[in-house]
Amino acid sequence: MSGATGSTDEHAGALEADGAGAGTAGGGLGGAAGVAWLHPRDLTEALALRADRGAVPLAGATDLCVRYRGIAGTLPAFSSPILFIGSLQELREITVHEHELRIGAAAVYTDVAAHPATPSVLKRTIAELAAPQLRNVGTLGGNIGNASPAADAVCTLYALNAEVELASRGAHGAPARRRIPIEELITGPGATAIGPAELITAVCVPLGCDDFAFYRKVGTRRANALSKLAFAACGTLAGRSIDRVALAIGAVGPTVIRSRALEERLQGADWQQVRRLRNELVNGYLELISPIDDQRSTSAYRRRVTENLLAEFFDRCLPGYLHGSH
Repeated sequence: MSGATGSTDEHAGALEADGAGAGTAGGGLGGAAGVAWLHPRDLTEALALRADRGAVPLAGATDLCVRYRGIAGTLPAFSSPILFIGSLQELREITVHEHELRIGAAAVYTDVAAHPATPSVLKRTIAELAAPQLRNVGTLGGNIGNASPAADAVCTLYALNAEVELASRGAHGAPARRRIPIEELITGPGATAIGPAELITAVCVPLGCDDFAFYRKVGTRRANALSKLAFAACGTLAGRSIDRVALAIGAVGPTVIRSRALEERLQGADWQQVRRLRNELVNGYLELISPIDDQRSTSAYRRRVTENLLAEFFDRCLPGYLHGSH
């Protein structure tokens, strides 16, 4: 499959656009904003339209309609055919296979949070993401495809070792699928390794990897506000020591920050070793981040808050779990 970098505008398989335009089932055309609106009957047809028409995938209406908005009272000014996939049942299912949760790319946040197998740290992330009305239409697939370094759910999916399933039209019409770790999928702001004929079809989350979890979102409000910074960590314990840990920080670099090398320093550590490693690890993460000034915050603020959250995680969260006091 193609590994070419794509943008969310044309080639990234993003799902966040409006599905209310005119059109008929089976690849029918509509006249919304002067572009074709394509309504496939199933995933196979959607992949064919994606390949043949270069159509932009659309499901939740929470990002692309804002990006392409026109003046008041007008439809979004899309420049490419729109592929509405939000109603495809194949992309809305949430299932458990052995030790993995498979979340369809068009499953809305509300359904993901309500599923009994969804890890608690992801449920908390969704609870602080946007407003209830937006959680009823927004999707994980869109959050990933938009490839924003400030995307709340993406930061948590990094910490959960999630993989993204992609599909394209196969040799005999059936979908050809591949999987890629989320940290390899997102290559920069608005850029991914999704091929121009591929769609995000599912997000696959390992289960049983969150004996402990830590999540903080820093924003103007608790929810319904873009993140100034997001911080997620989770892992497993072996008695009173760390078996595995993953830590991700969002909105402090061109992509979510995660360091497997620093995580390996904590493998097998008990609370005393965590205390000895604390300064080295905090400084290591601070060297990796490269926050910027933007309309939401300043680089100095983001750096200071990152340091504070690292301190909270290493000084309070991890010792609490290792002592058994959580």
